[in-house]
Amino acid sequence: MKKQFVLFLIFMSALVLIPKNAIAQDVESFEELLFAEIPSVVSAIGRQQQQSEVSLPMYVITKEDIRRSGAKTLSQLFWRVPGVQMRSDSGTFNQVGIRDQANLTTMNLLTLIDGVVVFNALHNGTNWNSMAITLPEIERIEIIRGPGGVLYSSNAAYGVINIITKSALEKREKKNYASVKGGDHQYYEGGLGLGYASEEKDLGIRAAFQHHWRKGWDNMHGVEGIEQEAKLSVGGGRLDGNFKEGKGHYFITARKSDFGGRTLKLFPPPMKDNEGMVLLSGHVSYQVNDFYDISMDASMNKQSHTQILCNDMDLYRLADKFQNNFTYSLWGEHITALGVEFDFRKINGSEDALVNPDDSHKTTSFFFQDEYRPTDKWIFTAGSRAERHSILINNPTNIDDWLWSPRFSGIYKINDNQRLTTSVSRAYLMPSFIDENFLVNGVRVGNIDLEPFKVWNYDFGYHGSFLDNTLFLNTNVFYMDHADMLAILAGLPNENSGEVKTYGFEMGTKYNITAHWSVFGDYSFLNKDYDPQDIFSAATQGSVDGISTHMIGAGTRYTRNRWDYDFYIKYYSGYMGANSIYETPSIKIDGFVKPIVRIAYHFAWAEKYDAVLEFVVNDFLDGRVYESAHRFQREPQVHLGLTVEF
Repeated sequence: MKKQFVLFLIFMSALVLIPKNAIAQDVESFEELLFAEIPSVVSAIGRQQQQSEVSLPMYVITKEDIRRSGAKTLSQLFWRVPGVQMRSDSGTFNQVGIRDQANLTTMNLLTLIDGVVVFNALHNGTNWNSMAITLPEIERIEIIRGPGGVLYSSNAAYGVINIITKSALEKREKKNYASVKGGDHQYYEGGLGLGYASEEKDLGIRAAFQHHWRKGWDNMHGVEGIEQEAKLSVGGGRLDGNFKEGKGHYFITARKSDFGGRTLKLFPPPMKDNEGMVLLSGHVSYQVNDFYDISMDASMNKQSHTQILCNDMDLYRLADKFQNNFTYSLWGEHITALGVEFDFRKINGSEDALVNPDDSHKTTSFFFQDEYRPTDKWIFTAGSRAERHSILINNPTNIDDWLWSPRFSGIYKINDNQRLTTSVSRAYLMPSFIDENFLVNGVRVGNIDLEPFKVWNYDFGYHGSFLDNTLFLNTNVFYMDHADMLAILAGLPNENSGEVKTYGFEMGTKYNITAHWSVFGDYSFLNKDYDPQDIFSAATQGSVDGISTHMIGAGTRYTRNRWDYDFYIKYYSGYMGANSIYETPSIKIDGFVKPIVRIAYHFAWAEKYDAVLEFVVNDFLDGRVYESAHRFQREPQVHLGLTVEF
């Protein structure tokens, strides 16, 4: 605790040294942001709509939530989201799962940046550590729990995380910022963001850069020569523009990241575990008239790997998506979406790669969706997605070349403040490159004849506000039926024979006590059942035992004058720790709690600079049992940060 105490003294000393005339400007704006409504979301139907009209279970992390989270990395933002399983398996590696275990190969969760898929084609999971995005550049994160609907390809069976970055045309007087952070475990971070928009607000550009470095123990499991550290460098920019008197909008993004993790010095030359991402994307939308609008997206994503076990590989993904929306009246109001999407993924690896270095996957998809409002109280949405994968075409055991993913959902508005939601859908998860082609000592452990496994999902929710819209309650129950799951048996090829039933309950609530003070909480229950007599279903046991059945969170947020106070604590019930590359047997992890405290002070000077000085402490109850059990690197427990906007 000595380092924590020293950093806290530095924080208090810095406050004393701030000039007395450094009065925070527009302090009320912070309070307004605290209770600001989210005007619209885009992830549910591919176009803007009110969040209150979304039938899918959705949670939105706003830019104010991000600013006050105390998070150092992207994945740490999800600790507070109901239904999300989190694993901080080391200070370097954080994993995320929705209604399922959280590990590197969580392949049922689709992650996007501005609508562009960024999951890793090697294992169809998400490399959270090397995501090419900085936290200050995020406008909001829209999280769908359960199948994402017909707009998203396979691997969206359990959920969708869509990270939406800030527009270069955003209406802010101060568009530039500089930030520095530092804490224990040799944690350092520096960031810079610059922005410009024309006076006519028809053209704008943003650029951001960040370097993040932290180090844990110099040895692991008592073995000298293994170092755990994290070096993440991220840079990128976004160009926004309007045309046709604001009826059309476009943006172009370019982002790059380089992440360095473990270093193994046991044998010369040292072997490293590095990742990197290059993301180029473009989007155009145009409102032709009141009846018709169109949007187009194109992207290129390259992920590079230099790994201890997987050697050198580059993973490429090219994608194009076209969506047409029609708004019309026919026995009620309709919004109909028709679209097509093309997706190509390829590995370019060294000859000693553990998968086929020349493998590729191709997908063609068509989707249809209609949102129908017969009255002001009812909203029905029905549609389907048809996908044709090269995996299916080249598979001699497959019967159908096309996968159909239907979806139906409904909303009933009890009154202006309460509504009921329901949805039924089917989704598929495609095998990854590793599932098909994984080699060990020249022997194929994967299986090129794998089929996709399917999931039927049933959701029912209640959403309401009370006490003059100061108390909010969101609840959801769900049931998922999994068939043809990937089963891995020692010494046998992978099979599609596992069956698992999943059901659970998710709840989030918030109460605005005053204009300055709010409290909030969440509870999630998740359970999975399988037939232990079925050896293939039992082979999926890792996904069953690797979850926390109960997760309970509570927190408070207080804003007064120039001060912000934030506190949150979450309890996770015990689970079996996933196997790692460091040790084979799974271990029992007891239930634990993860708290975080943030204190921040706002000030300004010269009418040109607004600044925030923050002090953050997390895990001070020492609940990092997974890290301790595996002797993994620890994440920093305490840090100071300073952000200046100009």
